[in-house]
Amino acid sequence: MTLSSALIMILIFPKYDLSYLAWICLIPLLISIEGEKFGRSFLNGLITGFIFYAATLYWLVGTLHVYGNLSWLMSIAISALLITYLALFIALFCGITSFFNRYFYSFNIFFIAALWVSLEYLRTYLFTGFPWNLLGYSQWNNLLVAQVSAITGVYGVSFLLVLVNALAAKMISYSLELNHRKQSLKSLEVFAMVLVLVFGYGFIVLARQQGPVKQKLIKTAVIQPNIPPDVKWDAQEKINIMGRYAYYIDRLKNNDLEVIVFPETAIPGLLKYDRFLLDKTTEMAGKSKAYLLVGSVDVVGPGDTRAYTSCFLVTPDGNIAGQYNKGHLVPFGEFVPFRKYLEKIVPVLKEMGDFIPGNSLDLMKTPHGHYGVNICYEDIFPDLVRRLVKNGAEVIVNITIDSWYLDTAAPYQHFYMNVFRAIENRRWVIRSASTGISGYIDPYGNIISQTHLFKPEISIFPVSPENKMTVYTKYGDVFAKLCVLMVILGFTGGLIRRKAVA
Repeated sequence: MTLSSALIMILIFPKYDLSYLAWICLIPLLISIEGEKFGRSFLNGLITGFIFYAATLYWLVGTLHVYGNLSWLMSIAISALLITYLALFIALFCGITSFFNRYFYSFNIFFIAALWVSLEYLRTYLFTGFPWNLLGYSQWNNLLVAQVSAITGVYGVSFLLVLVNALAAKMISYSLELNHRKQSLKSLEVFAMVLVLVFGYGFIVLARQQGPVKQKLIKTAVIQPNIPPDVKWDAQEKINIMGRYAYYIDRLKNNDLEVIVFPETAIPGLLKYDRFLLDKTTEMAGKSKAYLLVGSVDVVGPGDTRAYTSCFLVTPDGNIAGQYNKGHLVPFGEFVPFRKYLEKIVPVLKEMGDFIPGNSLDLMKTPHGHYGVNICYEDIFPDLVRRLVKNGAEVIVNITIDSWYLDTAAPYQHFYMNVFRAIENRRWVIRSASTGISGYIDPYGNIISQTHLFKPEISIFPVSPENKMTVYTKYGDVFAKLCVLMVILGFTGGLIRRKAVA
């Protein structure tokens, strides 16, 4: 049973993308813990979680070895630690669910779904957060269901999937017991109403998107240069890289473009302080007559070694008119968490420097709309992107590298999470990745353009700046917080019930 759920969960994410299996993926696991005590259920969840995350985050090993300069053994060990940590959330889900099953049956399926969401929400923030492959992300290609995330965030999709799985597991487990069967049927009535509301909402929203576009269209371009990250910092390559960008701009200059997006750290050096890089960049802006969004490293001041990962707005007349400094840094990639403790265990970490985080959500303001930039894996944090939009972003822009992930499922997993950022906020998402995947996603989650991995490509598409705010944009993770509250109340009720039957 445990193995069955793990294997099905693996198949619902890229590159397999069998998203329809998400509606049944937890049934074997939930049946296996029915009637079991906390410890046994916890172990079942831990095994399921470890197999699932090992198979979907396998790319961590190669990334740490190739770009982290760690031995294969050390790369496997560190990956195993992260995978075990993530598996603990599924283990807790199973352990606490078994407690609900034994002591608090009424409307149990809703508590089970709320518990799953509560743990996903915790995973989003605990130890800086790592909300990769949340269950709801499996529905990136099921836009009818995904539309509800404009109200609930991606957590609402996770809730619905677990609700279906929990109800099916309950009805299978209790099909021969009349009393429980009656209770399951009551739950089914409420569940059916939820399902109708979600699918009905999705149908209505998708039907409305077919109407005429009234907003002004901004002609934009995305550049995917396919430059490996370990090459761009070679001093000899600086001229070649800028020459390559100049070639792309030369191809684009007659397209009447208004905004051009370059990937993360596209500029091989400090844009603001390197005269050669600044001159070449302003020359490209002038030639294209477009506003450039360009990734570069920046420092606090001249001669300062404290660095930011940044995005700059360069105007057609050659001025730097805006800057966003990445606020949510990548653990072990841009900083070492718990450095003084971990360095004693893994001495090689002493050689890693730290970037510093930005502390404001600055927008790139142009006459062609306000652009909210997030860098690298900042796009996997729903609330961060939401706050950019609430701050006035009319278009969402994600710039990243992603070559760290090599030719694995990771670039696809990363790209498709942006479908939910588009739907949650009803904004266009423009994405520029150094080696792919780059592209455009419309406010309803339709992938309009998607480039290939490890190929130099240019993509041109008109987008429309939007200014209306969704429920999710206005109020954030209220749904997830309500799920946390439901779990607390359910747990309290379970304790009271346990005392009553003791």
